[in-house]
Amino acid sequence: MDKVKWARSDVLRFHLKEAHEDLTKLITELETKDVSNAELYSVVAHLYHHLNSGWNSRRYTDINHPDLFEDHKFMELAEFPKDLHPWEFPPDSELEE
Repeated sequence: MDKVKWARSDVLRFHLKEAHEDLTKLITELETKDVSNAELYSVVAHLYHHLNSGWNSRRYTDINHPDLFEDHKFMELAEFPKDLHPWEFPPDSELEE
């Protein structure tokens, strides 16, 4: 597999841009008004969706790939990544995919 294929992923870029927009909006709202727990919950859940989906779909370079429009695949991609462990840093060989 091309070691940087994911770097050209329109799917990964889409999800990161969406997460960035949501996070920027949330920070602005937190600085200018009271944000309810329900609003915070909604935004953070949406952030996790985009971060998880971005990571899990990083090998798809085409945003119109048919797999991405399958309900079961959409739900699978939105799950917390099984290959991402926040407190463990994998060897470089595992990061090259």
